[in-house]
Amino acid sequence: MANEKIMFAGVVVVALAFMGFMLMGSGNSAQASQLGTQNQQAVGGVQLAQNQPGTGSQSAQEVSLTATASGYDKTQIYVKAGVPVHFSFTAKGAGCGSQLIIDKVGVNLVSSGNTVDATFTPPSPGNYPYHCGMNMFRGVLVAQ
Repeated sequence: MANEKIMFAGVVVVALAFMGFMLMGSGNSAQASQLGTQNQQAVGGVQLAQNQPGTGSQSAQEVSLTATASGYDKTQIYVKAGVPVHFSFTAKGAGCGSQLIIDKVGVNLVSSGNTVDATFTPPSPGNYPYHCGMNMFRGVLVAQ
């Protein structure tokens, strides 16, 4: 009986955390939709372009990442440091994986099935970890 109560409490905590995450994500979507006719927005020094193929310069490195219920389709991505990266992110039924965060370069994308993009430049060689909002899905962008 005590184990059942503990398990039930754990399920409730996880459910509440997930609902909080989804509410935070819906605020980002509302903010993006309020921008309406603007093609690009600057967030935390990162140029974001939503659903704009070809955004960025011709020399930008093209990277894509897809999240599903089982995780990210790539756990390591290699790019060149000092060269712009055009990063496309799509989530398909990914739960908390619908959010992609790359802390060191200020990227925070939320996908509700659509493709969202960020263009940024890794300033120096090194590892740039990426993760979902709950840090359950993880990977690393390796700038060489």
